[in-house]
Amino acid sequence: LLHTNPAYARILIPRLYSPRCPISPGKRSSDLHHLKSYSQMNQTDGGIRPIRSSVEVTQAEELADIAIKASESGKMISGISIAEPRLENLRLHGREDEIKFLNTKLRELNDGRTDNGATDVTTKKRPELLLVKGESGTGKTALVMQGLRNPADKMGMAFAGGKFDLNRTALPLSAFFDAMSSLTKYLIVNDRVEQIKFKIILEFEEDERILLARAMTGCEDLFPIEDISPHARDSLALGGKEAAMRLQFAIRRLLKVICSNLKGAVLFIDDLQWSDTSTLDLIRSIALDAEIPSLLLVGAYREDEVPESHPLALHIRELGEQRDIVITTISVKNLSPSNVMSLVADALRMEDNESAVETLAKLVHKKSEGNAFFVLMFLRYLYDERLIEYNFGAMRWIWNDDVVSSTMVMQNVATIMINRLKQFQEGSQTILKVASCLGASFSTSVVAMVVEALSEMQSRKVSDHDEIASIITHSIDEFENDEIAPVIASSIEEFENDGIWEVDSESDGIWHFSHDQIQSAAFELIPLGERDSFRGKVGTALMTRLDPDLLDECLFEAVTLQNYAMPSMSGDERKALAKMNLQAGLKASKNASFHTAAVYFKAGRELLEGSWEGDPDTMLQLCSEEANARYIANYNLETMNVLIDEVLGQPIPIRDKFRVSEVKVKSALARGNLRESLDTALRFCRKLGLPAPKNKPVSTFIILKEHMKTKHALRNRTAEEIACLPELIDEQIIMGRKMLIHAAG
Repeated sequence: LLHTNPAYARILIPRLYSPRCPISPGKRSSDLHHLKSYSQMNQTDGGIRPIRSSVEVTQAEELADIAIKASESGKMISGISIAEPRLENLRLHGREDEIKFLNTKLRELNDGRTDNGATDVTTKKRPELLLVKGESGTGKTALVMQGLRNPADKMGMAFAGGKFDLNRTALPLSAFFDAMSSLTKYLIVNDRVEQIKFKIILEFEEDERILLARAMTGCEDLFPIEDISPHARDSLALGGKEAAMRLQFAIRRLLKVICSNLKGAVLFIDDLQWSDTSTLDLIRSIALDAEIPSLLLVGAYREDEVPESHPLALHIRELGEQRDIVITTISVKNLSPSNVMSLVADALRMEDNESAVETLAKLVHKKSEGNAFFVLMFLRYLYDERLIEYNFGAMRWIWNDDVVSSTMVMQNVATIMINRLKQFQEGSQTILKVASCLGASFSTSVVAMVVEALSEMQSRKVSDHDEIASIITHSIDEFENDEIAPVIASSIEEFENDGIWEVDSESDGIWHFSHDQIQSAAFELIPLGERDSFRGKVGTALMTRLDPDLLDECLFEAVTLQNYAMPSMSGDERKALAKMNLQAGLKASKNASFHTAAVYFKAGRELLEGSWEGDPDTMLQLCSEEANARYIANYNLETMNVLIDEVLGQPIPIRDKFRVSEVKVKSALARGNLRESLDTALRFCRKLGLPAPKNKPVSTFIILKEHMKTKHALRNRTAEEIACLPELIDEQIIMGRKMLIHAAG
């Protein structure tokens, strides 16, 4: 092929240099020598025969010699061919001032630290909030990584980050807990866990340690759960707004313990525009806590997706009104034409001759409007379409300005990315689709499991949802994972080489999309009319194939995905999913994320179609818990009242109405309606068969009479004797006491 036309060397040789080449890097130089030895032959469909022209021989040998010299002289830069644009690990162009500012913030964190990392209480620095805003693709995350993470590692400080995901918005506090999990891994690697664990045992009670361990998956190494008594574990209960406040307080104290033993810590929460209200409340709580030393809270968000009415905007304004908190905002704008020119020159390794790329850079800037991510995507597109090529003879990149200009007019970034992904084989595209549904980060083993299940469904051409679930469950023993593993492995290599996926450096088997825009493009591969069905199938695969422990960890993702298939479900499938929504809502409530819990409870009611006939027990729990969640979250209280009235109107035992009656009492009290609150509580007690006075003024004589009766019942027992009395077990009396306590505020 090379000697039929020497120009083919411009195609063949770069491919040998490419990381995607099947030939091992160590053999590429010798393989290029073989090109020279074949220079007297010509590969055709009919076999090998001599070349016709001696001129072609000479030209082919010269091109092969150039390629060999390039290889032997170290022209392979960081494993990337000089014949491919460098689109990863570039320096940030036009962000020098911002990086310098972030470096200064890190040095300020270290003020007041002793040599061993302990806090000097005379100079300790309270938490500071740093916000990085800008449109998608402007390089907010890259700025934080280069301006804070890399320098923090060199300075011996902790950097931990978490990221919200558009496909996982129902997961409460997910990004913050991911950041805390990352911080825990940092402590393990740096041999700080045992020291901090000892201080946690001294600082926290048993139930507080359980509360933190339950809430923050991935941080179990900080909490010695095995040393906690079963009684303490079983007796731990969360309820009401007190639960959210208690969790916030425990997390703040935990950060105080951790940060007091570090030189400094940076917690980075990315994509705050998709955050839940629980996270925003927690960030505000941490930022206002003067007892947490040397902690820098960093949040990044898409400015164009946060209008003034957005919860994030409201929280930022509220924090800005506080005198005792420092908020710094960095606005990341699009790159200027000169910045784009230096970026293009850097990508093409022409930094010493930027003027040579001026016309190309102008074209790219005009099309991308200076968006850094779009600039790189356009360069990738131009390279893939061979509109820019590396000339080995001239040892530089060449292109035709007119051709590039006319081509780019017809393209946009979204189309370019989708078309790029469509070039992969069908099996690889399925992997991308599944991963896009699972989120920005995902386990390759889970992806393989879902792809296996989808493959089995496709082979049997199943459409009915009940049959889908049956086949997915049945195929666990029937369909071998070994058939999928090679496809996954080869696809992962392709995705990594093409910059589609990146490996998580902190977790084995975890990968993530290199950018949200790529994840969106992968999701766009699913036909519009099939997206809900596809996500439902992915959710069904998770539900039926994950073991119980892993399913509990992925419960929110699995339930959310399966809910998309709700319209196609019927019968027992709807009942089963309603129970899973109940389970997800209860788990969200346990984590004090009541707004999220209300969403799951509502979905459960919709699955039962509002009927009490098919599964009255599940319907009762869904209505009661949703009413409670809406009251605590102060979320659509009209729906709360409707749910309360619906439960109270059902012909069920009065005990089953305790939960909504409790919510009604507390809601009336919160509105300042003391009479309604007390009337509801006393009415409930009377329905239980308990003595309850009428809600009207009583005489002093009655009060003294009741006091004497209580004193006689105590019979001069001491406090120690009262504590040793048998525990109250009568449920009716317990309900009545709780109701009166709520009414009393």
